[in-house]
Amino acid sequence: NCALKGHNMDARERKGLEISGLKPISKHPDGYWLVPSQTTPNKVYRVRFGPDRYDCTCPHFELIEPSWCKHLFAVRAHLE
Repeated sequence: NCALKGHNMDARERKGLEISGLKPISKHPDGYWLVPSQTTPNKVYRVRFGPDRYDCTCPHFELIEPSWCKHLFAVRAHLE
């Protein structure tokens, strides 16, 4: 529970949880995650999730880096 970890969940984190609950997230053999777009049918983003690299191919990621986009939060929720 995020409240127990000492921070309030922001909108990107909430949307990531929604994606992980509603969309199929899968791991590609090359090591990145495939996360479906929440809004665009048939659109999938490639997400690198640690240990040393966190990035996403969504257009929003470049704008908010070093913060996480909702697709990174979706992979984290999927793994938890």
